[in-house]
Parts: sequence; structure tokens; C-alpha cells
Amino acid sequence: MIVIQAGPTHLVARYKSDPHGRSYGTPQPRRNSDFVRIETKETITMSKLYQTITEPNRFGSFLAHNSAGQIVLEMKGTSGGVEAFNPDAVEEVRPYTVAAVSGGSPRHFITKKGSVDKGDVVLTPTGMLLHIIRLDTKSAKVEGTLKGRKLLSEAVDLPANELEEIED
Repeated sequence: MIVIQAGPTHLVARYKSDPHGRSYGTPQPRRNSDFVRIETKETITMSKLYQTITEPNRFGSFLAHNSAGQIVLEMKGTSGGVEAFNPDAVEEVRPYTVAAVSGGSPRHFITKKGSVDKGDVVLTPTGMLLHIIRLDTKSAKVEGTLKGRKLLSEAVDLPANELEEIED
């Protein structure tokens, strides 16, 4: 369907009926309440990679917790091997993520550090508005990469006498 006009109670759309995107028939108005919101969520669970906190940082893949409560890692690089670390000696490596909301609970997205700030509003390619509420969330469950455009806005200042007319 190609939306031609959207209003607070109705939208007008022309419907596609072939794989080439050609639409047929006249535009049809429909009530907004006739539509059901469908969201597809692609949750990516990343494998756990850890790095040592002390310099030089070394990396290892999570294997298990041992009976002493240590984290057992298979080390990367030339040294290789399996080593155990106290939990405060290593940290999980995660991409830079931000939390955003769009009328519900926070969702986490991978993005480049500095591309958005707390309070920004992003318009996604699907037309959803996301409000950035937290930066560098270090989330292990992300819904993908943040894509879209930041919206820039200006405050609307109306003189007091114009504001009274609008409220009537």
C-alpha cells in the first residue's frame, strides 16, 4: 500500500497489486483503527568476548564459571590457552549501544559513539520516531543498528495574547 494522505482519524492509500510496484484502482480512505501495528524484532545475542582490565588488554572467549566463582576464558592471540580470572579483573566487550523509546519500553541499538545525544529524536526509514534516552548502555541484546535521521527542532514561542486565542 502506498499512503497518499494521513490524518488523525483516516488515511488514504493506493494499493499495490503486482511485484513491480504498480498500483491499481482509485485511492481508498480507511479508518486508522482498521490497522494493526506489527513490529518485527530481530534480537541479536552476541557471543561473550571478555578483555582484561589491566594493560596490556588481552582478550578471551567465555567458557564457564569455575567452582571458585572465577570466569574461565579461552584466550585469543599467540599465547592462547585457558585461564581463570576474578570477575573484577575482566569485562565483557560490547559494542557502543544506545537506548531509545517509541511509546513503549526501551530498545537498544548499535551506533557510532557521538552520532546521537541523549534527548535526540531519530526518524527511522520505516517512519518510526525514536527518542534517545540513554547513551553507552553496553547492552548484550540489541535490535540492530540505529538507522535514520536526527530531527532538529526549534522551540515555538508564541506571544501570550496569541496563546490565549489558541486555547479557546
